[in-house]
Amino acid sequence: PAATKPSVEFYIATNDETPGMTAVRVSDGTLYMQRMPVLTRADLSEAQAMADPQGQNYVGLRFTEAGARKLAEASSANIGKRLALVVDNELVVAPLIAEPLNRGVLAFGVPSVQAATSLAAQIRGEPAAAPAGQPAN
Repeated sequence: PAATKPSVEFYIATNDETPGMTAVRVSDGTLYMQRMPVLTRADLSEAQAMADPQGQNYVGLRFTEAGARKLAEASSANIGKRLALVVDNELVVAPLIAEPLNRGVLAFGVPSVQAATSLAAQIRGEPAAAPAGQPAN
């Protein structure tokens, strides 16, 4: 049977305990996440592994028109909180929202090329990375 695509969801989260939010253990404490995602895979149009000239690896996400609108609204209303990315019920990253995210794109750092490549593929809903040199599908 075809594997189901992993769920991809974005939640507003905060470091402060807030009634009605779900506590999630993270390496440096606890994060409190809203129960309803503000964005899901349906709001994404693209996910790709990227690197900057300094060799820092990123996953870059591009949102659909509707997704970009939701991202702008959610981030504008929650500056100072975090945008938690949850893939298959696992918290991947929760960057601080420092300003309205109104360009319809989002990039976040990851530790390695491997991490960027596999996470981008997972977000796109592709099967786990194929052996080098083999097409994934």
